[in-house]
This record gives sequence, C-alpha cells and structure tokens, in this order.
Amino acid sequence: MGVIGFYLYDSSMLLYVNEVVFVRARQHWEIHSPGDNWVFLRRRLYIPNPLTPHIALFRSHWLESDAKKEGINESLEVFIDTLIPFQYLLLVLLILFFAGLPFVALVYGSGPMLLWVFGIIYFNILSLLVLLYRKKEPLGVSNKKFLILAFESLACAPFALNIVRKITLNCSLNGDAIMFAKQTFDHETFLHLIAIVLNQIEEQLNLLDKDDPRYISLQSYKEKINGMK
Repeated sequence: MGVIGFYLYDSSMLLYVNEVVFVRARQHWEIHSPGDNWVFLRRRLYIPNPLTPHIALFRSHWLESDAKKEGINESLEVFIDTLIPFQYLLLVLLILFFAGLPFVALVYGSGPMLLWVFGIIYFNILSLLVLLYRKKEPLGVSNKKFLILAFESLACAPFALNIVRKITLNCSLNGDAIMFAKQTFDHETFLHLIAIVLNQIEEQLNLLDKDDPRYISLQSYKEKINGMK
C-alpha cells in the first residue's frame, strides 16, 4: 500500500483550465483531460493510468494569441525513439513492484527472498539512471534535473516508476496544442481535442462579463477553433 500511495502521489499533477495532456501510445496519439471532480486553486487534478508508467506524456495548452505560437519540434520522433529502452525497463520495474514484491512478501515473509526482490528492484533503478545519464543530452535532461531524478528514485524507489513521465513532461511540445494536433493527430482524435477545448472555452466565457476584453478574445478564439472542424 505504501508503494502504491507514493507512486500515485508522485504521478499526480494539477492542470490549468487551458491545459491538456497528449499521450503518445505506441504509434498514435491520445488526449487526456481531467474532469471537474477534483479542483484545487482553480486547477484540476490529473492522475495518469498507473498501469502505464512507460507511456510518454506531454503537457500542452491552447493559446488565444497567434503571436505566442512557436514551430513544431521536428526532433520529436527521435526523442520518442530514445525513450524505448527506458520503457522496457519500467515495465520490468512495474511487474517487480506490483506482482513480485507482494507475492514474495505474502508467501515468504520478510526473509532473504524479500531482500533479493529489493536488490533486483534497485538494480533495475540503477540501470535506468545509468541509461538516463548516457542519454540525458538527446532527452534534454540537465545535470541538475538528472541529480534530482536520481535522488528521488534512490530515496523513494516507487518514484522511479515515473522517470519517463518526468522526462517527457519536462520536454514541452512547441507551439499551440491545436496547431500541433492539426499537423500530427488523426482526424478523429483531432476532433476530440476540439470538443474538449470548446468546452473549456465555454466554461471560461460563463465566468466573464461580455464587455471584458478577455471575453472578446476567447469568443474570437472559439470561432476560430470551430472553423477547424
């Protein structure tokens, strides 16, 4: 229970109203957006699927001003390919934590077998960290960020399950989420994103006066998004 609690705590994040999470699952993209069930300081709680710590997550947001847009990251596919060995190691680590550790603890108790499992878990974590150190430049991980990830993973082993998520969330996608999705997603997924964004815009419009400059800006952006369907 402690492993699950620390893991879920480290996985959770708070998203602003104009933020969505793009998920790169195998060869296609998905969109995740938290509901309104848990709101803290006007931000929404989002907990990724705990059974898929190896999946790349990218935090993105839609913008109202074209002037804020940047170009799409052309090296994204290379970045994702670099994550593949990390993903396999994380799947092994996930099995060790949620299958191997409970099984050994229940069958053999707190004896030598349990120590062996812990040893294998930390060997796997060290392998992840060594690989991360070797690949930190193409993954955009600074020395400071690497030291933070290494300390967290060694001090609290369940935190190591989120290494891939922390790497990808640290590498934000360039540009407006809508423009990125238009160039990258399949049509059905893109329409799903449009529906989510329109709903988020409508929520914001309901909180503003019609003569508010932000209301006018949001209304204009809403019409633009509608035209992309």
